[in-house]
Amino acid sequence: MMNIALALGGLVNVLEYVFHSSNMRIRIDANRYGYPDLSLVRVPEVYEDHRELALLNPIFVLEVTSPSSLMRDRVEKPDLYFAATSIEAYLIVDQDRPRADLYARTRAGMFARLAMLKLLFRCQCWIANCRWRRSIAASSLKRPRIARATSNRAGASHR
Repeated sequence: MMNIALALGGLVNVLEYVFHSSNMRIRIDANRYGYPDLSLVRVPEVYEDHRELALLNPIFVLEVTSPSSLMRDRVEKPDLYFAATSIEAYLIVDQDRPRADLYARTRAGMFARLAMLKLLFRCQCWIANCRWRRSIAASSLKRPRIARATSNRAGASHR
């Protein structure tokens, strides 16, 4: 999660936008709240009251799925977040596979899936820590053909 926040942080002006972690709840309407894994708000932040426990004006929310939250993040939460008038985009990133889906509010006020983004975040630290990427790297190291090709090149350069 932190790696995604770092990758996204490089895309926004920190003087104009503020990121919030899952500790910050967002108010959807008078009776509903959400706790996205990450939210982004345009300054100035507007809170429900002086305690600053619920954000009223997030423009972007992100959920990172896990096996236990997959259905909730992909089926239930989109409807929840789409009901908040301030949210312009919702990004769902799968933890266990290279998949990210971005939904954005259209001019008509509806949400549309803009793209299925594979390997959206090219931040080296995120890719290196991604389970999928590690499994690909581990399987390629087990292939003897790659090991022989590397050793042949090394021997040829000493001649």
